[in-house]
Amino acid sequence: MAVRFVLTIAALASSLANGQTRVDLKDRAQFDSVFEQISGDPLKCEVHTVEPSVDFAFRFELRYTVECEIKQFGGVPGDLRAFLRVRPEAGEETVLGDAFAFPGAPEGFMVSDLSHVHARLEFSGVLAAGYGQYHMELLVVDNRHRVFRHHWKAKAFPHGRENELNFSMQPNTLAPLRSAPIPLRSGNNGGPLTVLINAAPLNPWSRKLRAWDRAFLLDSLSSLLRQLSYSSVRVVAFNLEQQQEIFRQDNFKEPDMRRLAQSLHNLELGSIAYNKLVHKFGWAELLLGLLKEETESGLRSNAVVFLGPSLRLEDKIPPELLANQKPTPPLFCVTYYPEIGAEFSDSVQHLTTALKGKVFRIHSPSDLAQNLEKLQREIEGDASARTMRAVK
Repeated sequence: MAVRFVLTIAALASSLANGQTRVDLKDRAQFDSVFEQISGDPLKCEVHTVEPSVDFAFRFELRYTVECEIKQFGGVPGDLRAFLRVRPEAGEETVLGDAFAFPGAPEGFMVSDLSHVHARLEFSGVLAAGYGQYHMELLVVDNRHRVFRHHWKAKAFPHGRENELNFSMQPNTLAPLRSAPIPLRSGNNGGPLTVLINAAPLNPWSRKLRAWDRAFLLDSLSSLLRQLSYSSVRVVAFNLEQQQEIFRQDNFKEPDMRRLAQSLHNLELGSIAYNKLVHKFGWAELLLGLLKEETESGLRSNAVVFLGPSLRLEDKIPPELLANQKPTPPLFCVTYYPEIGAEFSDSVQHLTTALKGKVFRIHSPSDLAQNLEKLQREIEGDASARTMRAVK
């Protein structure tokens, strides 16, 4: 059974590279047999589930997180494969898979010190579903063929006013959570655009970028690129917790969305690396550095848009760091807030306001659509004003 297990995992591993993926099973009977019967040394892990909820696309999200004791990996880099078999009460069974690589201990770290480390390696998963009840079976295996399994039920049923919604998925159906496609652009309508994605969790107090956080960021970017006019777009993603840029692509197009998704996917486990932040204003220098590149770029954008959820970081950038900041293209900030009544300005909004930019705050998909229309008018107005000044 162990040999069959290794061969089955190896045959499927190549497809598990960009987040949770529907597994193409050429021999379903063999996979089910392996899934149900495999045993081995145990992985010490726990599963935490979240009550299914309706998302921006009017479908249910089935969420879960997995935590594994980090000391059991001995400070050596490795990888995990996770397979989730989902059986609705009515309808077809679905199998999805995901792959995660994790780092080793940093240079100079004594492996013997791991016995005192209580940190956990953590990853998350999320599925899109129609309403119904689902039996979830999770199998996790590491590169040393140790095994963890868990099962639970997810009840996805509408409540209250949710019963009035026109759900986008049929009952008892499942799919990986994917962003909507980006339309092809041609011509010079709108001019160059830059989108700076704040790769942060929806919950400001979470230190992890979950699967549903990644889905929100990708969906929001897709919505923005569908509704705004532009001739070309530069997309940059950054993370203030790690004080680093994690993705950059000029002339961003549909195939680049997969690379962005992979960068966000990698960030989830990167956020639990052994490194610690020691530079007090590193986050401020990162933000100003991103804007400096916009002012010095050979392709100057007509507008720069910050996009992402609100942060728990609410500090203002020190005046001495702003003193030498050059004028930027028109600057905008589109920020999502999970709760109405808690719209406190975060550090990205403080920077936008300090540089005479405009902030748009959203709570729902309809808010996003309405504010993107306003943003388009603002960008068009700024472009018209620049043209008039040039003529004079």
